[in-house]
Amino acid sequence: MRNQMRKPVFTFVGSVVSIILLAGCVVHVGAGENSNSWSDGKNYSEVNKSISIGDGKTVGNVSSVNGGLKLGDNVDAGKVSSVNGRLRVGSDARVDELSTVNGSLSSDEGLRSAGDVSTVNGSIKLKHNSNVGGTVSTVNGSINLEGVSIEKNIETVNGSIYLEDNTSVNGDIVFQWNKRNNYQGKDPKLVIESGSIVEGQIILQRPVELDIEDKSTLDKVVEDFQM
Repeated sequence: MRNQMRKPVFTFVGSVVSIILLAGCVVHVGAGENSNSWSDGKNYSEVNKSISIGDGKTVGNVSSVNGGLKLGDNVDAGKVSSVNGRLRVGSDARVDELSTVNGSLSSDEGLRSAGDVSTVNGSIKLKHNSNVGGTVSTVNGSINLEGVSIEKNIETVNGSIYLEDNTSVNGDIVFQWNKRNNYQGKDPKLVIESGSIVEGQIILQRPVELDIEDKSTLDKVVEDFQM
């Protein structure tokens, strides 16, 4: 089970590396954060500059290296990724997937992500009436979901997870094993408020501090580690 659970994290890291290597294949625009030259449906990427996409725009894939990335309200985009920069999404945005490396990821209400939402070394915060069609995952960073629907799993290695305001998870919650940390330091938390639902199992491959208001949810906890 450990090998199966570790696979999504390393697959994500490999995908991010591929995005960086393929950056030359994406259309680069010469404008920075205040650009008004976006063309509908096209891909955009920047290095050492921030990207800001205005409200109501429709674009393809968007990537930023060493710069922040912001999507306005009601933006429709493909795969959106940031390396060494914060990723912020406005309300009622629609994307194929969201990912960051070395940066936090946050969204206002009404996000619709067809695929995964993931970070490496960064937190994730999603707000009410949002839906993620894939998995939400971090390596080193907390996950805070307020009134969000997750179609697949929530996965982390070292981050805490907070499910609030009737959040629902159709898959599992997994705290993944990492042999390098050897369970050292402060244990992450899993906080599930009353009204939030986990349909699958809560799989602990490392020690985790549990704060679960609905005690029946404790029946879903599976400990898969040895001290």
